[in-house]
Amino acid sequence: MTLHLVATVKKSPEDAAHRILLQVDLDFLPDRDLSQRTEVDRAAPFDEEVGEAWKNPLQLSGHNGESIPTHGLRWRNYVQQLRAIAWDDQPETELKLEWRKGLTSGRGTRHGTFPVILSSACLLDILPFCVEANLETLGHQAVDITVHAPAEYSQLDLTDLCGQLGVELCAQYDAGSVPVDSNYAIFFHWVAVNLSDGDRESRILALNDFTVSFQRRFQVSHEKLDLSEGLYLVLRALSLCDREHKLHIKLVDNLATWICRGIEQFGITDQLEQAIQWCRDNVLTHPPEHAGLLNLIGSIFTTRFNALGERRDLEAVIPLLRKAVENAEGETRIDAMCDLALHLRFRFSLFRVTEDLDEALQLCRQGLSMISEDSADVPRFLRCLSLISRDMDHLDEAIDTLREAEKLCVTGTQLHVEILQELSRYLVHRWQRLGLKTDVDEADRVHRKALELLPPGQEQDRAFLLLDAAKILSNRSEGTSRIDEVISVQQEALALLHENTFRHLGHAALAESLLLRFSARQDPEDAAEALKNITEAIKITDTGNGLMHRAHYLALIAEIYIEPNTPHHDFTTAYRYLQACLDDTHCDAQARLTFMSHALRRLAKSFGTAANPYTGFFNPELVDLHVKAVRLLPEIAYLGLDIKSRLQALRVFDGIVNDASVMCGSVNRNVEALEIIEEGRGIFWTQSLHLRTALYDLPESLSERLRNASRQLEAGSYGTEGVSATGDSRRIAELDVVHRRRIGEDFSALIEEVRAIPQYENFLKPAPLDLLAFAAEKGPVIVLVSHGFKCFAHCLFKLDGDGVDSNFKLLQVPLDQIKKESLERMSFMLTSANEQSRKARRSQEGESEFSEMRDAGERGGPSWTDFVCELADTGEGTQDPMGASCQADFRRDASQASGRDRPRLWWCPTGEFAFLPIHAAGDYTKTGQSCSDYVVSSYTPSLSVLINARRTFEPLVRNKVKALLAAVPRPFKGDSLQGVVSELQQIVDVVPSYCQLPLPTEDDALHGPQAGATVKTILEKLPETSILHLASHGIQDDSSPLESGFIMRDGMLTISKLMPLPLPGAFLAFLSACETAKGDDEGSDQTIHLAATMLFAGFKSVVGTMWLMNDEDGPRVAKTVYEQLFAGEDELLDPDAVPYALDDATRKLREQGLSPSRWAQYIHLGM
Repeated sequence: MTLHLVATVKKSPEDAAHRILLQVDLDFLPDRDLSQRTEVDRAAPFDEEVGEAWKNPLQLSGHNGESIPTHGLRWRNYVQQLRAIAWDDQPETELKLEWRKGLTSGRGTRHGTFPVILSSACLLDILPFCVEANLETLGHQAVDITVHAPAEYSQLDLTDLCGQLGVELCAQYDAGSVPVDSNYAIFFHWVAVNLSDGDRESRILALNDFTVSFQRRFQVSHEKLDLSEGLYLVLRALSLCDREHKLHIKLVDNLATWICRGIEQFGITDQLEQAIQWCRDNVLTHPPEHAGLLNLIGSIFTTRFNALGERRDLEAVIPLLRKAVENAEGETRIDAMCDLALHLRFRFSLFRVTEDLDEALQLCRQGLSMISEDSADVPRFLRCLSLISRDMDHLDEAIDTLREAEKLCVTGTQLHVEILQELSRYLVHRWQRLGLKTDVDEADRVHRKALELLPPGQEQDRAFLLLDAAKILSNRSEGTSRIDEVISVQQEALALLHENTFRHLGHAALAESLLLRFSARQDPEDAAEALKNITEAIKITDTGNGLMHRAHYLALIAEIYIEPNTPHHDFTTAYRYLQACLDDTHCDAQARLTFMSHALRRLAKSFGTAANPYTGFFNPELVDLHVKAVRLLPEIAYLGLDIKSRLQALRVFDGIVNDASVMCGSVNRNVEALEIIEEGRGIFWTQSLHLRTALYDLPESLSERLRNASRQLEAGSYGTEGVSATGDSRRIAELDVVHRRRIGEDFSALIEEVRAIPQYENFLKPAPLDLLAFAAEKGPVIVLVSHGFKCFAHCLFKLDGDGVDSNFKLLQVPLDQIKKESLERMSFMLTSANEQSRKARRSQEGESEFSEMRDAGERGGPSWTDFVCELADTGEGTQDPMGASCQADFRRDASQASGRDRPRLWWCPTGEFAFLPIHAAGDYTKTGQSCSDYVVSSYTPSLSVLINARRTFEPLVRNKVKALLAAVPRPFKGDSLQGVVSELQQIVDVVPSYCQLPLPTEDDALHGPQAGATVKTILEKLPETSILHLASHGIQDDSSPLESGFIMRDGMLTISKLMPLPLPGAFLAFLSACETAKGDDEGSDQTIHLAATMLFAGFKSVVGTMWLMNDEDGPRVAKTVYEQLFAGEDELLDPDAVPYALDDATRKLREQGLSPSRWAQYIHLGM
């Protein structure tokens, strides 16, 4: 059938200047009687005119007898079905012959008229009358089109016919079999939309078709005008139909496509934000049940998150995907499970929520169990498992899994290319770790295969593959030997990303390589080109594209300004960019700190090779940068995370606090040096203590809201032990994570509300020096700070006065004779000795290893004596005017004495100092003098912990003591401990019986060889305990510090199990077990060990051990401590008795000639 359409412009009586009428006349001419059509004729073009009267449209009924309207989508589909059945290859039937006769078309005409507003954006390329300059065309034929179409379409009215013609033209355009101008499809759909005015169903259908045709043109044009029109049209259609409408899902699909492509092309625009807000208002508030629709909406928020990095977008996606898993069936459910697993794993990679990784793993395993081994979905799940393995740092397993997935993939699919790309990346990463040339060679082969399999036309994917190819090439070469080739490949990739929203990635990669080549060849042009490219990348992020990468680019441009031999060299500008990097909230705090650290490594290198106007590392701007970095640490470990995730995040940046403190001290910002060490050290404990803060004098409504938020956060902080993959438990786990984050945000908002109240401006803020100084109320506190440049001691002294009238002084003492390298060596010796003792417990070999520590000074490194000598000379030669008075006070208090005549002193060691027994420092080979001859030492994880212990201490009445005395002679794993029974018996003989809490017979180690304390009993008894004595095996788990604990008769009593217990009435915890105060080697700033946990829980005084203890020493030390604690008849127990008694007990061991390995390990912590 030949269709001849003429559109004529007419004047509008309403407004001739801005409004016209378009009259559409469409004549169709039959080609021949379709009932006589032959097989050859069906493929021939319809261009013959056969004079035959036009027949009226068919009158048809549905299967249930209902009348089918002869317009709209259902009618169009029906006509297409009739056409397909009439001309299929099945045997002829009378019914089919009737259908053919009914579809035979004759001659006919369709007419329509509708108004048009001038300058209609969507038709500028089609209708010349749309611009005011062409008003003289009024009365002329604006469009004259002849179209060949199936004769069956004569059964459609003008609106449906134009819509169907647009669909056909779009299909031909997609197929590319014949040259088709997409503008014609747009024109027919435009006509259909205008003619459908007044008919809601027809208008929804026409709008849907119209937006699809614009999508086709946008794929080629990339014009923002097309995006604008398409978004308007699809939102207009959605406003006309409810959720139950048959086109609703298709319209949402169109909307998702527009938003995702729009963000990829232009970033976030105002109109795209309006469309996304429509999704928030109309979908997120009442999520649909349809699994496919849930996935579509999820894709919108995933794309927005990738552009802006806003956490709320990712938080919106996962509940939608979870609901999709619950509502879907069959293949759709499998797809949803894989998508959910990928998103959970992605969220873990960003925010380190351990529950996400656990659940993603469970989903993958469940999905694989639901499909056959030859299913096409197997590679998808294996790919997800590989990502999970990579996040768990199981790189070998990740590579093996991807290899298996690649073998099972359908060759040449998009998934196949993605798997090859990821496999090559993992192989390169392993090569960087292990240096195996076979890995990088395999990565090159795999990557080349991915490039070969990528279909033509996918320029963006090819560009990304080329960027990866450049990385592989760079890794395969030695140094910068092939850097020119790397840059050439990156330039090729950047050319493919021309006008693409992701081109900032190409600019940044090229800038990094140019900077690398500059470092090797010192060609200023490379530095200039690097600066040009990274500047362009930053400009692109200014438009809203790639905001998640902006912080990285700011750090990279800082590296260019750091380079000393370029015209751009300017430290001040570099620091300004690094400050901006740390301030850029589009990227998470952990990533910002990582970028800054990389830039500072380049800075350190430049200081070592070039003259500059600053003094070493200690430029004030650089000091400010480090201070800002420390203040980002609470964001890394925010309260919305569970405790394991908080600690894992903090361990990555262990040491940054010491760096900042030493830098402050080096530019004479001594007060800030101490404040920053206190602010950054122990964030893990400080934030947890915030949840237990007493709320005095606050308005009742506000204090109650804070208490509720605190209780919910603390209860949720300890997470769940493993996440099941069943629907209900997954939903509960996800709700817990989301709820915890929201409560964390509410808690932060409430804190700000409190700070707005006069006199509460500093509520839960880091304490200033005038408050921290009260840590020295009962004796000097010395904070030891180690650094590669210099070690310092911050000494706090009380000068005079009492209570609020006390006067304190701070003295910073450089420890010039102590080097960080020496501390590291001694710490390593202790660790080695500890491991030897673990292997040969109670053996002479184990003790001899410790004896090496005693003689360290004779081998050229500082011995423990060096610490004492350095501190004993504090104030001499210093220019600080307070030095003389502090020196006099210190020497007066620290003269050689014994017993209670010696003053108390608290150590707060950081960095490498934290692993050394500072209290045992002495010259044991010559004079025999030691630190304990002058002072009685205690330790504190931080000044705030010590202040809090004193503030919350209530004098302990002797007859109200409740002592929990427990031992584990036969733990559930490890060697038996016969000495603990003797230890327990000696303590029982000393502690009054009325003070002892009764234990079940099976938990009391004094009632038979099989008895011993259990986890359950200890946790049940602790809330009423004022004194805890626990004799058992203890272990510090370096890989997972929160799983450090006591080995009980029935299991592990870990830090993570003890932390939830608030024990405000607790006084003394005597931890007679190994390694209870050893600490975490990879997180010394956070002081994660069992003794610190007891202080956090509420104990004011703790006795712990720094390494493995000897079973026979425990009874002697414990007996001495308890004898002195309960000596005399005073009504109140003396808290000072504990540190003095412990010092006395260890002195007795020392006087017996025992190795320091036997007595130096015992330490006292707390008040």
